[in-house]
Amino acid sequence: MKLSGKCKQEFIKWMCENYPEIRWHEYETMPETSLNALIIDFFDSAGIFIIIQKLVYEPLFDCHINGLKNQITSGSFDTRDEATIEAILKANEIFNENNKEN
Repeated sequence: MKLSGKCKQEFIKWMCENYPEIRWHEYETMPETSLNALIIDFFDSAGIFIIIQKLVYEPLFDCHINGLKNQITSGSFDTRDEATIEAILKANEIFNENNKEN
C-alpha cells in the first residue's frame, strides 16, 4: 500500500465505515486499480482532489492535487498508472502534514 502514517489509519477506518462488505485487511490483496479507486474516493471525502488527465497534444498524463488550503501540486507522467501512483503518494504526504499530532 502506498499510504502511511495517519493517512493509512484514517483510510482503513473510512473504508470499514463506508464499505462494510470489505474486511479491513482485504485492501492488502486487492487489485491495484481497485485499491487506487478506493484511495482516491477516500481523499475526495477528506477534501483532497486528485485529477488525472491526458494532455491533448502530448503522450503524457498530467496530475493535479487540489484542496486543503488551496495546495496545488502537478506533474506530467508517461502513463496514467504512474500519474495516479505519484498523485496518491503526494496526497498521502499532504494529508499527513495537515493531520499532524500536536
